[in-house]
Amino acid sequence: LTGCYNRRAFGVSFHREAERSRRLGLGLGLLFLDLDRFKDLNDRHGHEAGDLALARAARRIESALRETDLLFRWGGEEFVVLMAHTAPEEIGEIAERVRQALEREPLAALPAGQKLVVTVSVGAVATATFPCDPVELVRRADEACYEAKRLGRDRTVVASFD
Repeated sequence: LTGCYNRRAFGVSFHREAERSRRLGLGLGLLFLDLDRFKDLNDRHGHEAGDLALARAARRIESALRETDLLFRWGGEEFVVLMAHTAPEEIGEIAERVRQALEREPLAALPAGQKLVVTVSVGAVATATFPCDPVELVRRADEACYEAKRLGRDRTVVASFD
């Protein structure tokens, strides 16, 4: 549906990218994205509109990423971005660029003339310390995403890792 890597592909990619980042002396970042009020979108416009939103959101997210970043559909309306060669001090700016890419304009026009508008809450984390635990990195980014939702959605929260 989205053309993204799936969650199973994350483990192999994580270890490869973490090792590459360690060898080059660079950091490793991770974004956890959750489309805001996605259930409401499905309830209001139907599952076809929800599928369209997921596919278009994935394309919009990819457009804001660097060529080396990897986008995974984590589950439902959640995405994870693995960012090799990313220093901890860079992750907030990158996360905010991705968030803004979704909010800047509607994803599509719906048949009734309504606009398909989606915002995203983003949790971000990065480390320059290796080895690093992929489960812990995802957990911290997920917690930061929940904090973004708690603070009102459509925002970025950066978690510390090191």
